[in-house]
Formats: sequence, structure tokens, C-alpha cells
Amino acid sequence: MHTITEMTTEEYRKFQSDSDMIRWTNRGLPPAMYYPVFSPIPSKRKGDIWESKYKDACISLNERLDGFHDASLTLEFVKEKNLRGRRIEIKYAAITTPDTNINIEKRGYALELCDRVKMINMSKPLTKAPGGSFQQIHPDQADYGLFTLVFGNGAYHYWVPYQHMSHTMGAKNADAGKIPVCKMHKGAKDEGQINPSKHFHDLYLLDTTIGTPFIGDLSKYDLQKFDQVVY
Repeated sequence: MHTITEMTTEEYRKFQSDSDMIRWTNRGLPPAMYYPVFSPIPSKRKGDIWESKYKDACISLNERLDGFHDASLTLEFVKEKNLRGRRIEIKYAAITTPDTNINIEKRGYALELCDRVKMINMSKPLTKAPGGSFQQIHPDQADYGLFTLVFGNGAYHYWVPYQHMSHTMGAKNADAGKIPVCKMHKGAKDEGQINPSKHFHDLYLLDTTIGTPFIGDLSKYDLQKFDQVVY
């Protein structure tokens, strides 16, 4: 076995990920919640891996129809559920407590994610915004969003009809009665982010899973009812 100094970059990253997983499970956290959300993977790859893993885990999701969204539903599924379209965007955010530079300087080291990750309290109703943000949202390029907030012990899942979103970017410019889509960068006209409020959570929560970050089958839900929601 190589020492750390003899490891290749790939070997060291695997060693780091394996070590972090051991510390994660030693904290009593479910192994399924670690990868890909909290493992040391570059952020861009995390998004791609998350989409791929979700499509593998959920029998209702198929490959995308073009390059502008992440997954699709079959025509039969859309007809059965009386939905408005097939195109799905898959997004997630990890919910953690920030570790500030001041705190890091005081203690002399940064906390690991397993020490900062927040938990879902199933015995206590949510009383405020859950936190996080869903980024790179394209209101004109999909029909529904399957959004997930990932915690250390489980996840909140949301089913969001895209006709409910503002197609004008910017929180202050949001179309009346629509979900605000904040600008991600200056000049953005067709891409933004959603910061889920308590109101958003109450309207679009599809399910809460404990011990797994994914929903395995969308057919068991009444998805059409979310089309009737008034934001």
C-alpha cells in the first residue's frame, strides 16, 4: 500500500473520500446520504452525478429529450397523471451550517461537513424557510422541476410546475403571482435560482425521505394537484 506522499491524485482523492465516509458513518449518519452530495467532488461534477444517480434510482425518469433539461417522462405517464409536459429539470442543494473564517481562525481548523450538516426533525413541523437554493433554473426549457434539499439524515423533495415560475429574472421583477427566480449573474435573462421560502415548501413539498436522498417511483403521487396550486 502506498503512503500518502506516494499516492497519485486519483488514489489520494479516493483515500480522502473513503476516510470521510468512515467519519460520516461514525457520526451515525446514513451511508446513502453521503455520496454524491457531501463527498469531496467538484461542484460541477456533483450536479451531473446527482442527475445521473436520480435517474438510476427513480424508475419514472428517463433520458432527456434534448440538451436543455435533465430527464423526461414517458407519454403514457404524462397522460395517466394528466400532466402538462414531459421535460424535467433535476436540482438539489445540500443544507449545512456555514463555517465562517472567524470561527475557523479561532479553533484553528475547519469543521468537516459531517459536523456541519443539518438534520430533518420529523417530530417538529418546519417553521421557517428550509434554506439552500436551487441554481441554474431554466423556466423556458422544462415543464416540471424535481428539486431536493439534502440533509444529513434525509431529504425534502419538491415537484414544481414550471408554469408557476416567473419568466422574468430577478426577485424584484417577478411576474405577479409567480415563483420569483433570482438572477444568478448580471445580464442573465433565461437562467436563475430559486431560494425556497416556507411558502414554497408548504405548496410544493412532494415527500420527505429518511435514509435515502432519492424518490424511487413518482407514480405513487398525485402530481397533477401541484398544477392547481396558486402561488
